[in-house]
Amino acid sequence: MTIILGIIIILFSFLALSVRNYEKELVGTLSKKDHPLLFLYPLAFFLQDKAGGFLKKNKIIPVSAKKSFANQEIKDKLKALYVGENAEKTVRIHRGKMLALALLLFLLFDAMAFFGSINKEGGKLIEGRYLQRPSWKEEDTSATLTALMKDAAGRLLHKELEVPVSTESLTGEEIEKEFDKGIAYLDKNILKENKSADSINSSLYFPKSIPDTKIKVNWSGNDTKVLGNDGSIHNEELKEKELIEVTAKLTLQDRSIILTRAFIVQPKAYTEEENAVKELKDALKEKDKDSRYEKRLSLPEGIPGYAVSWQEEKNNGAVKLFLLGLLAAGLSIPLTNREVSIKAEKRNKELLLDYPGIINKFLLLVNAGMSISNAWIKIAEDYWKKGGDKKYAFEEMAYTVKELKMGVSESTAYEEFGRRVKLMPYLRFSTLLAQNIQKGSPDFIRILEAETLKAFEERKEAAKKAGEEAGTKLLIPMVIMLALVMVIILVPAMSSFQL
Repeated sequence: MTIILGIIIILFSFLALSVRNYEKELVGTLSKKDHPLLFLYPLAFFLQDKAGGFLKKNKIIPVSAKKSFANQEIKDKLKALYVGENAEKTVRIHRGKMLALALLLFLLFDAMAFFGSINKEGGKLIEGRYLQRPSWKEEDTSATLTALMKDAAGRLLHKELEVPVSTESLTGEEIEKEFDKGIAYLDKNILKENKSADSINSSLYFPKSIPDTKIKVNWSGNDTKVLGNDGSIHNEELKEKELIEVTAKLTLQDRSIILTRAFIVQPKAYTEEENAVKELKDALKEKDKDSRYEKRLSLPEGIPGYAVSWQEEKNNGAVKLFLLGLLAAGLSIPLTNREVSIKAEKRNKELLLDYPGIINKFLLLVNAGMSISNAWIKIAEDYWKKGGDKKYAFEEMAYTVKELKMGVSESTAYEEFGRRVKLMPYLRFSTLLAQNIQKGSPDFIRILEAETLKAFEERKEAAKKAGEEAGTKLLIPMVIMLALVMVIILVPAMSSFQL
């Protein structure tokens, strides 16, 4: 797998270097600010061209895969976003950007796959002179207090001290009762899965402390090689049963008692499979011992009753990273299309916000005596002179001016303007202008004034709706602030009630 991953990296690197001048003129017109992956665009354009015919002709490719590269909705949005630019060029650049991102993600994961393969509680002052002592079941604690010392002359000294508070001590009778509970607990649980102390075949339960008590237990035995101090059994090498004596020292506060128990550990009963594994391990030890001075260890090819062959466990982490890279590359395509959709949505909002200002200015210019075309050109020229950020509505108007200068009829140019924008207010505006030019209308100014009023009313409604949405979004922070204020007010009040 490592070789395959390395070959993929080498092939892509070689291909990227070979086609670095592909579509050089087109790549040269793009800015690195808007296209951070510009260095991958030549390779993306090359693969796009080579794969284009294959995607069209090959019927095995799913329809959904073709749609990702040839989505008409995305084409329309790109055409609306990049006013006046060549539609085919815009779509080609978008596909190159999309493919470049997919390539980068795939190569990053491929490279990773390649390199991956080679509260402590304090005391509380009570009545100004007492500290609550912890229960005997708890741990010793301490409290930070300030001592106020007043001498005979009335001088007051302040001294901060760390006051240790030890746990409550038990009486002798109480300690004996706790020991009895501890012994009963051990006798009940010590055997674990073993049925009898006379036949121990699996590990025993040697706890270091007794639950729900402060009793500590220290274990020791006369043969820790067979029965460890942690209760583990090592009977693999036993030939016959063995008696093991175990001593448990139980300690509570300053008292201790000794508990002794005896266990008979049985030799391990091996299954057929375990016997085979044991034989194989013994054979490996012999091989290692016999070939200690050789450069290679010869592995056994068989044991009594079994033929043995060997294989090495391969790490599949590289495969997972490679597949993850393919998945990431595939997901990047719809994400890139989603980016275009977000931009198109922002464009529509901007167009709707600019509409009242445009139609109001248009009405003023027409009322001042300008013709429709001159008023249109005046608005576009003012936009050019002002400069600044690109405005989609004015870019569309400027594109219409270019069409008029190229000889397109006014009515056709205005109708095309409405079709490109694809928003109802602009469609009404373009239709009104086209009809006035084609048929004439004595009520043109009145209709235009009504449209201006309607545009401002729609702007007010949009602003009102945006304000309501903002209020809804602010509701959660306001509730959180209310809860904090309630806590600030109630906590001191409740504390004063307790005092």
